Amino acid sequence: MPSFILCPECCENLGEVRDFVNLAKQGYYKSTLKKEFDTIKPDKLLICPNISKPIGFILDAVGLTNLCCRMHILGETNFDKIYK
Repeated sequence: MPSFILCPECCENLGEVRDFVNLAKQGYYKSTLKKEFDTIKPDKLLICPNISKPIGFILDAVGLTNLCCRMHILGETNFDKIYK
């Protein structure tokens, strides 16, 4: 069940696409880095420049057009701690 998460800047619901984007990103990395995937941790790919593959097509497929929403999805924003 998707959670209800609003983008802090434009108030678009990010909860309905967040889980899908994470699963699609993992699957895409797994298919493109077949041999290296066993030794590389996918969560570490985000912090290593020039290693991770562009995933803009995944964000386009779910309909995220606002740059603020794309930034918050890609940045793995911890929405539970933003307003506490």
